[in-house]
Amino acid sequence: MDNLKKVGEGKSKNIYCEKNSNDFLYLEFKGDVRCSKYAVAYDKKVADLRAKTSYYIFQYLSSVLPNIAYTEMVDSNVIKIQNCEPISLEWIPRFVAAGSVVKRFGFSHGYRFKNPVLKIDYKTAEDDYLINDDLIVEKNLLTYDELVQAKALSINVAEQLKQLFNNKGLDLWDFKLELGKTADGNIILIDEISFDGMRLKDKNTGESFDKDVYRETGDIVLVTNAYEKGFSKIFGDKI
Repeated sequence: MDNLKKVGEGKSKNIYCEKNSNDFLYLEFKGDVRCSKYAVAYDKKVADLRAKTSYYIFQYLSSVLPNIAYTEMVDSNVIKIQNCEPISLEWIPRFVAAGSVVKRFGFSHGYRFKNPVLKIDYKTAEDDYLINDDLIVEKNLLTYDELVQAKALSINVAEQLKQLFNNKGLDLWDFKLELGKTADGNIILIDEISFDGMRLKDKNTGESFDKDVYRETGDIVLVTNAYEKGFSKIFGDKI
């Protein structure tokens, strides 16, 4: 990390780039777990698991889909990832109703959507806000054509992950992803996909391998154990 300079910091990651190049970013995961009910908790294992899970998911997705950012593992909690212009939107494909969709739209918890539902939030420093297509275009975040591409990529990623997890005996309820725009105008998958930003359950027992464990217990050790177990079910002994 000596040849890197810090260019940003979020709640859960430090962001670096090379001192003489902006072609790649280095995402250093902090290992925090957050929810509205309990105080922030930290565990280095969480940082490592989020980094490794994101790396292996991106590797898998790049083998079956175009427009996935190039990634490398450079340390136990650091990913090197293709740099591009981030889009200030969070894309949340949902297969099963939980969380805000239940609270705001009256679906019962566990309701299975007939087709995947793509929720799009506008990211700000204060909070994330539900946004529609017209506002996305009006704010010059994307053109209508780019929005079509972004939606298609989000759903394609969701379907591929659902199939991967289903084959491992797991049920993907929802997850969040982020997209960026390359210099030549391509919309690509960037940032992170890990247990911290999804709901993933055992198909038979309903056991959670995601941050719902922290929302329900406030116990960081149980969260770490859940992430480790989920990783092992998907990727075996790569941990």
